[in-house]
Amino acid sequence: MSTAVDNRFYREKAAARDDGGPAFPIPGLQADASFNGMTLRDHFAGLAMQALIAATHATADDTPTLAYEIADAMLEARKA
Repeated sequence: MSTAVDNRFYREKAAARDDGGPAFPIPGLQADASFNGMTLRDHFAGLAMQALIAATHATADDTPTLAYEIADAMLEARKA
């Protein structure tokens, strides 16, 4: 049995990436960070993952990584 710990979520948070803020902000409630739901980055990655699977029949091994790369590119494009 493997004792390795999957810490990719910890690494993601430690990297302090621009997550775009809340995907679906609710006016007047943004002061409570625990109520903001998914980030815009996660939303973009979910949409990208759907497109990747539909268009290329991508596997579970590469799809999440590609989806977040696309999401990061979309967030960068918003800054331009």
